[in-house]
Parts: sequence; structure tokens; C-alpha cells
Amino acid sequence: MVLYLGELSSEKNVALAIRALAAVQGPVLLIVGSGPERATLADLADRVVPSRVRFFERTAAPEEALAAADVLVLPSQTEGMPAVLIEAGMSAIPSVATDVGSVSEVVVDGETGVLVAPGDVSALSTALTTALDHGASWGAAARIHCLQHFEMGAAADQWHELLSEVGAPARRHRSAPMPPQPPSCAR
Repeated sequence: MVLYLGELSSEKNVALAIRALAAVQGPVLLIVGSGPERATLADLADRVVPSRVRFFERTAAPEEALAAADVLVLPSQTEGMPAVLIEAGMSAIPSVATDVGSVSEVVVDGETGVLVAPGDVSALSTALTTALDHGASWGAAARIHCLQHFEMGAAADQWHELLSEVGAPARRHRSAPMPPQPPSCAR
């Protein structure tokens, strides 16, 4: 089972995942989400890979969709720091994603999943096959990686370190004597 979990909008490029699935024997693509591209994606799926794509509305319990997945796919044209990749990693699921934004901070290419160039359907097909073949070991590595870098304690430590670095100059300024304050106008 290959899972896409997120918004069904043009920048997420879910159509690429549907086209890539056509070259991969066997797996079903589970698409969980809603958005303006849903009808177009359903039509494409019916034409390209009939009966191998299932659509479900957005869910308040993404862990249920993740529990059904062997691989998460994120074929976006643009991203920031996608939480869905972190959720997949924490769930010991390898990811196949386009190498955009901060995706490479979550997916370690060849260790926790596969990174591909945006828009490359052939590379995405190959990456899906590879990730499905390495599922359990890459899933375990994804969990370790996400725990080390994105678990709340690790994230808090990283924030503390960053705030200590950027706060250091401010502390120096605070130790300087304060200039005299004008008298208060309050009576």
C-alpha cells in the first residue's frame, strides 16, 4: 500500500504519483485528503490505473491511514518542512518524496526513503519500487532519524541551542547600565 496523505491541490502534484503507480506492479495507492484537484485526480486514476487508487476524505486520525501504509509518497512541486513525512517516519514508514524545500532534512536518500526530482514520473516509479523493497529496514531507520531530530525533546534541545546563540548578544546589551528614565507624568 502506497499512501498519499494531504491536500489535493496542484502544488502537491498527486497526479505524478498516480502516473508513477502505473509502472509499478501490484501496490494500491491510498489517497487521503480533499481539495480542488480531487475530481481531476479521480478521473486520471480511472484512466491510468483503474481499480488501484482509493480515495478517502481528510481524516482527524492520520495514524489509521499510516497504519495501512507500506510507503508514503509526497510528489510535491514545493514544500516547507512537511509534517506528514515526520509522521510517517515516526510510524516507521519509509517515504518517497520530491527533493524540494526541507524534505531532505526528513528523508535521508537511500536510508529512510528516496528523494527524486520534481516532475520525474520515471524516477518516482523506480523510487516507489525501491522503497517497497526496503520497507521494513528503511522504516526502522526513518523512525530512528525522526526520533533523533524531530521528537519533542530533541526539538526542544535544538530550539534551546538556537535561542542561546541568538540571545547571547541581547544578554550583553542587557548587562549595560540602563539610561536614566524621564520622570513619570502620572499623578
